[in-house]
Amino acid sequence: SSDLNKEEPPVSLYKILSPIESDLGFRWLETPEVFLKRADLFEDQNDCSVPIEFATSTRAKRRARLQGISSREGQGLSNNRLKGLFRQRESEIPKDRPGQIAFDKRRATKFARKFAVLSLTEILDNELMWERYAKSHSGFCIGFDGRALSEYLSRLPSLQIFPAPVIYENEIKPFDISYGGSDDTYDLIMRIKDKATWGFEHEWRMIYYGFNIKNIPPTDAVKFIKSGAIISIPKTLIAGVFIGKKPAPGLKERLNKLIDEKSYPFSLVQTAY
Repeated sequence: SSDLNKEEPPVSLYKILSPIESDLGFRWLETPEVFLKRADLFEDQNDCSVPIEFATSTRAKRRARLQGISSREGQGLSNNRLKGLFRQRESEIPKDRPGQIAFDKRRATKFARKFAVLSLTEILDNELMWERYAKSHSGFCIGFDGRALSEYLSRLPSLQIFPAPVIYENEIKPFDISYGGSDDTYDLIMRIKDKATWGFEHEWRMIYYGFNIKNIPPTDAVKFIKSGAIISIPKTLIAGVFIGKKPAPGLKERLNKLIDEKSYPFSLVQTAY
């Protein structure tokens, strides 16, 4: 994990879920488990767009421009015509940032695919979170022992999972990772979000770097699927279950039944949000 992550995780962390996600939440309680989702599959494109740029050398610029030309667009064209397309790509580079390649969403998505993330919040009584993520207060929330969960995930053998708070910035400047980057740079890329849009979330992330379904680490605790990593956790890491002030029909009954069947040492809490 990165040297940047020196902040101790909160005592409690929460995952707020909508009724549509209830099956996911119930699996988390039944197994129990958590799910780290591939970063390029985050539903909100603003949340998963990785702010990166690529290098300034002639070779790197030519390669970047080539990647901006589809095989269909370039098929059958003469070298002179291809050079013309290269010059067109060159002209599209922002004038106030000479020599830098403009943000390439396709390359950024490929980079984001290396990460899997569990997004949590340290604030339970957040009306806006319940409004947005629990579908107008009709869903529920799973509470975790934040420090114990962080320690458990970070100590899993053969995995690189680290807990880190999201860093909210007023202005996000792209990273240049054309020639690789340090672990600190990679950590930061998956932690920075726009303050004006996302600051209300008070988010902590469990970030797995090096996700590759073809290279499964040798551990019984982890199951890889195309969309991310399912990680079994001890039941003791789940600290509570909370339900919104306008629960969906039947949700309270299902949760009470599951909590009883699994002998959790807590009762369902009805919230005012």
